[in-house]
Amino acid sequence: MMAFFLAVGLFAAATAPVVAKVNENIERQREAERQLMKSQQRALDSLNLLIVHPPPSPQVVRQPTPTPIQQMSKRQVFGEIERIERQQRDLRRIGQDLPLSTVDYLEKLKTALDSGT
Repeated sequence: MMAFFLAVGLFAAATAPVVAKVNENIERQREAERQLMKSQQRALDSLNLLIVHPPPSPQVVRQPTPTPIQQMSKRQVFGEIERIERQQRDLRRIGQDLPLSTVDYLEKLKTALDSGT
């Protein structure tokens, strides 16, 4: 009987470090799974937010026929520059740019403002 208890004790002593290492690995794996679940939950929350509150779709704005720059007051030129730059910022948010004709018009407006219209 004594030999049996001695054998069981020696076996337990020999396997204790291995059991401790396995327990550490299990705990690390659980922590990694918790982190993965948290990141997945954050991703799902952001997707749900996009579904509930989608970003505004770009609206095609028909521009009125512009008044010749020479006939505009400084205030009108400044207002027109402000309007076009706001439109440019809105388009850049959605990854688009102003049409080249509008960019040229903006440059002409800025030049007219600098020269004193």
